[in-house]
Amino acid sequence: MRKLLAETLAGVSVYNLLINEIENHVHVAEPTPADTVLFSHMVSEIFTALRQKKRLRIKYLRTYDRVETERIIEPYGLLNRFNNYYLTGYCLNSQANRIFHVVHIRKLEIIKGSTYKMPPSYSLKRAYSQAWATWTSDGGAQLETVRLWVCCDTAERFRAINFHDSRQLNELGDGAVEASFRLTGATEMVSWITSWDPMLKSLSRNGCATRWFPTWEKH
Repeated sequence: MRKLLAETLAGVSVYNLLINEIENHVHVAEPTPADTVLFSHMVSEIFTALRQKKRLRIKYLRTYDRVETERIIEPYGLLNRFNNYYLTGYCLNSQANRIFHVVHIRKLEIIKGSTYKMPPSYSLKRAYSQAWATWTSDGGAQLETVRLWVCCDTAERFRAINFHDSRQLNELGDGAVEASFRLTGATEMVSWITSWDPMLKSLSRNGCATRWFPTWEKH
């Protein structure tokens, strides 16, 4: 027992040294929930509900009108998009699949004595892998092709970073690239694309000649 305890404590000591080393030389700066304790508690409860196949009762703040609604959810999992966490599942109130931004959940509790069944062969990755952000459709969303012109100053970022699994690059010969994406929920790209302005321009959406973003010149 003494030997086992000594080895365990030695392992803890090495672990703590590694953590201290990481914290001294690696710092991740990203948006975080203001109430980390509440957020951690809700994530823990969501995973408990998933393991035990229990329904959740939540109070959710609708941000567009500041109204709190009470929902009963059959949780399917947690989705992370752009450092935001979303609870996905079947909403009994709406009788449809819904997504809830976790930081807008004001209260969450597991409904004791409840149970539910996940859809056969359900995969969160399969359900959202083609989406740009969080938008999808119960009936199957239509795939769209989005083509973007990326100036030479920014092209290297697009070569080095895979912003979506469907990304395809076409070198234009002057240092610029054409980036194309095949995805669902393309409308959710608008704010992301405009944040790069004027380094990106929309070439087309689904190959149409019409301008997608009226304020931009079509390249």
